[in-house]
Amino acid sequence: MFESNLDNAFENMHSPKEELLEEGAMALAGKKTQETLSATDLIIDALDIAEDELKPIYEHAVETYLI
Repeated sequence: MFESNLDNAFENMHSPKEELLEEGAMALAGKKTQETLSATDLIIDALDIAEDELKPIYEHAVETYLI
């Protein structure tokens, strides 16, 4: 589920979208920064979901094996 979003984010981040010109250098840098933030948000969301999914597994292990 989130892996496809992460793959798309990284593929899009590494593919050249615009030719780097002197006047457009700042705009392109800002765009890359926004893409990096978007990819970071996807990673954080995936980690949050994974944490939520692991909580019941951990609790079951604690109850079962008294870890």
